[in-house]
Amino acid sequence: MRFLLLGLGSVGKSFLELVESQKEELRRRYGLTPRLVGVVDSKGSALCAQGIDPVEVLKTKEQSGTVGSYPKFGNPR
Repeated sequence: MRFLLLGLGSVGKSFLELVESQKEELRRRYGLTPRLVGVVDSKGSALCAQGIDPVEVLKTKEQSGTVGSYPKFGNPR
């Protein structure tokens, strides 16, 4: 299951943290393997069809204030 997250404020960040913490449960219970492929915030975006590491994108947002400085086609998971 690929998904794109629009907005990385309080709700978007909480959603991403929840999906990341529950990924094994989602796989076991529902057969879903969530893969973040894009994130957009008010100052930029990061896209990668192979997947984006949620932990790294959250760290990038915290350090620089935008996901736009995340390597768009690097760090696939």
